[in-house]
Amino acid sequence: MGLELNTLEMADAALMSGGVLVLSIALVRWRRSGWADPLAAVPHRPNELLAILVWLCMAALLGGGAFGTLAAHRVIPDTLPDEVRDDWTGILSMATAQLLTGLTCLTVARLARLELFTRASCSLGRQLLDSMGGWLAALYVCGLVVWYTSWVIELLWPDYRPPSHTVFSTLNAAETPVWIRAVAIGGAAILAPLSEELLFRAILQTSIGKLTPMLLGERAGRWAAIFATAMLFGLLHLGTPQFMPALVCLGILLGYLYERHGTLLVPMTVHALFNIKSLAWYYLAA
Repeated sequence: MGLELNTLEMADAALMSGGVLVLSIALVRWRRSGWADPLAAVPHRPNELLAILVWLCMAALLGGGAFGTLAAHRVIPDTLPDEVRDDWTGILSMATAQLLTGLTCLTVARLARLELFTRASCSLGRQLLDSMGGWLAALYVCGLVVWYTSWVIELLWPDYRPPSHTVFSTLNAAETPVWIRAVAIGGAAILAPLSEELLFRAILQTSIGKLTPMLLGERAGRWAAIFATAMLFGLLHLGTPQFMPALVCLGILLGYLYERHGTLLVPMTVHALFNIKSLAWYYLAA
């Protein structure tokens, strides 16, 4: 039997309060700095990223998804209901795409001499502390945006029923075997944070960041790369449009943390904690 709903709501309220506190402290510090650009003194990451290498990572994402779909059709029984088969296919497709994309991005980063974890601007302890703060801030901001987005959808399209996320619809299905559940949970908690941060922050944000300063100037160009990558990150989750605005906000925060700290450890940790919290709340409420 799951925890009482009120208990989870109280835990959510505590986490949200923590997010408000983190954002308030950050705002006060920014005000004391005279509203200075927080990325102004952060050095750029040297790299030799070429367009062909970036496209190779995108091809891995698409190719991995296609291969996973073909493989799923071979291992998933045809006797299952179409909705269940579609969910299982989506889980296997996502996991395959995430695995191949992560491996490809790691290879590309090595070829492009892009340091992913070794150019940290602070100690490991500070990185982990900032990861916790970033996670709390993400929970508050994304929770607020999801609530507002749901309100707008209900107001403008009252008959629209937003689709359930494939991971949760798969976990909800009684027919789902243990190995599919393991792939779904492992993909959400481990593969997605690793592969998506490698692709979006390390590869795409870095490559876009090499172009935008020439068009918009050094300061605006760096932020433009963060926002552009966040938009692409939101579009990746087109299957759940009700969450896209919130995920764009999450992408902005993750992009900022990557630029600020110079290491993928911080955004990867925030991303993983964000997904693990959703999974934990799902099981606690069951």
